[in-house]
Amino acid sequence: MKNPKLHFFLFLISLNCFSQNENSKWYFGLQAALDFMSNPPSNLTNSVSISGYGWGSTSVADEAGNLLFFTDGKTVLNKQQLVMANGSVLTSYPVYVQSPLIIKQPGSQNLYYIFTVDTSLKYSIVDMNLAAGMGSVTAKNVLVHHQTSLKISATKHCNGSDVWIISHELGTNNFRSNLVSSAGVNTTGVISSTGTTYTLSNPQFGHMKCSPTGKKIGLAQFKTNAGIFEIFDFNNSSGVVSNPLVLGSNFSSVWSCEFSPDGSKFYGGPLASNILYQWDLCAGSNNAIVASQDTIVNSLTSQLTGMQMASNGKIYISRANSNPQFLGIINNPNAAGISCNFNNNALAISSGTVNYNLPNFVSSSLKSPFTFSSGLSCYSVSFTSSYLPSAAVCTNVADPINSIEWIFGEPSSGAANTSTLISPVHQYSASGTYKVKLAVQSGFCVADTIVQFVTLSPPPPLNLSGNYTICPGISSTLNVSGANSYTWSTGVVSNSISLSPSVTTVYSVTGSFSNTSCTSLKTFTVVRSKCVGISEEDDLENKIKIFPNPFSEEFSIDTKIPISVLIYDQMGMIQDELYLNEGLHVIPTNHFSKGVYILKILSDAGVFHSKLLKAN
Repeated sequence: MKNPKLHFFLFLISLNCFSQNENSKWYFGLQAALDFMSNPPSNLTNSVSISGYGWGSTSVADEAGNLLFFTDGKTVLNKQQLVMANGSVLTSYPVYVQSPLIIKQPGSQNLYYIFTVDTSLKYSIVDMNLAAGMGSVTAKNVLVHHQTSLKISATKHCNGSDVWIISHELGTNNFRSNLVSSAGVNTTGVISSTGTTYTLSNPQFGHMKCSPTGKKIGLAQFKTNAGIFEIFDFNNSSGVVSNPLVLGSNFSSVWSCEFSPDGSKFYGGPLASNILYQWDLCAGSNNAIVASQDTIVNSLTSQLTGMQMASNGKIYISRANSNPQFLGIINNPNAAGISCNFNNNALAISSGTVNYNLPNFVSSSLKSPFTFSSGLSCYSVSFTSSYLPSAAVCTNVADPINSIEWIFGEPSSGAANTSTLISPVHQYSASGTYKVKLAVQSGFCVADTIVQFVTLSPPPPLNLSGNYTICPGISSTLNVSGANSYTWSTGVVSNSISLSPSVTTVYSVTGSFSNTSCTSLKTFTVVRSKCVGISEEDDLENKIKIFPNPFSEEFSIDTKIPISVLIYDQMGMIQDELYLNEGLHVIPTNHFSKGVYILKILSDAGVFHSKLLKAN
């Protein structure tokens, strides 16, 4: 947030149609875990090991970023980190394999597919409606096709709903694109014969990645001294892979790769040489792209083994056998050369061990969300997104953007509820939670709709201290806190005031906050008391009846004179403050817990106390 002083009233929760928060919990290596709901991501210290390998695992959270389950492709653990019902003995190659993939079934709120590879592509189904919300595996190791390499990736279909799961056959140059839709998994798939033929040995190792824009596929093909990086075009409407381009060959044991958020840059890391390369996919011709190879770093102290873009737009890099345990970070991966700002030891892993792979996600679910900043007026929010025409890159890596539309989630604002501006400002009328949508129409595909919930909370209440009851000839000094400046209803501008009213008087104080027009109001009553004795207090009690006692959901006060009522709990904390005119008043107490309460009754005639019991 640009203005930390406004943190009290403006808070953002990320959520989009690509379920960005669903990728917020990372479980990887041996008992290593990160929480991307915070910025920077924080270490989770309660992770348990799924297996003794620690090569690869992945996880999924709900829309609010709460962990649902995670898996290494062989065992599924629920959010309590216990083996899920029927969640063992999934088939997955134990080592070297790229991490498994979890895909939420389009149109479903509770069904998830876990895709795994050994020498076949298979899936299992998790139903989160079962086992009291802990989830159960309802189908296990369902065959999609045989003879599959150990690479697996996924991206959204052009229709904005379905998902392509992409794999590569062994012994051929065939890619397979299988569509996951509301109808399930299409096991027939789309076959594209292009690029290098995979033998039954090392080339099956290494990672495959789809670009977040869904236009490119990149591969790292492992060979001891003849590894290659290769990129392809991907048609996210038809599922066809085409136009292979070898970026370089004779690398030593290539392993990992990743695209930048806008798809303009491709990164690769040979396993044995501890070097990080970058290619500019917008350089122009194929020869120009190959020639754009840039060495970002050539002095890593441990193996560069896994790359994964996160929802914050940064690329995280695992380095097996690093000591101490760190992840590297490419902080600005859209930038060329060293401007990408690679940090070798950027994020310390305080619990667990980093191993070869990081979690694997549907690439298009990692498109950058829109961001916001608070305005100068109360509840004014400005929005912007990197996924806009102003951030367009070359058309061979991203479809041109045809139109954008913001929907701010406040229908009562009428025409102001929508905008086609690149960086709009919306003035909300009140506190509350608003579902904000950004729809981006690109190429011939349906709109990408990024959704986030913006919660506007009212300013914090003011804290008032001092004596509310005064005797004749006595003044009371009241102090206020909780804001930056204060104006009393008497006109005094200060954080304190001295009051000596001749009669019981209602006052107020308004607190203002720096750099915003938000204010907070506190109303209070100073009671002018006769300071009566015991006999007079008894007479006052006859004018006020409080019943029933004990009470349940409410009690009543029948008064013949105007009064102020302060209700205290057993700890002496004020639970409610009332100002009542003559008559019968019903006091709701649903927000009160069971126990004893003290009522302090103040009026011009004096003060007395009453004890009440809430029975349930």
